[in-house]
Amino acid sequence: MEKITISPLADRTEQLGEIYDYLDQLKDALSDIVYDMDAEDEAEAETVDTLTDALEQIDDALDAIADVIE
Repeated sequence: MEKITISPLADRTEQLGEIYDYLDQLKDALSDIVYDMDAEDEAEAETVDTLTDALEQIDDALDAIADVIE
């Protein structure tokens, strides 16, 4: 019987896939929060801006991870 080994690269690709899935779920959750916030309330408007910036950074990270996985 042949011994099956998994290369470290495959392990890293799988881990990156898991990170991608986690970040995608986080992005969805933050999007829901932003959607539910009242942007007309000044304090919440600042929070919406901060969360929107975070969403853009998550999008950038997802793109970078996708590029590495491919």
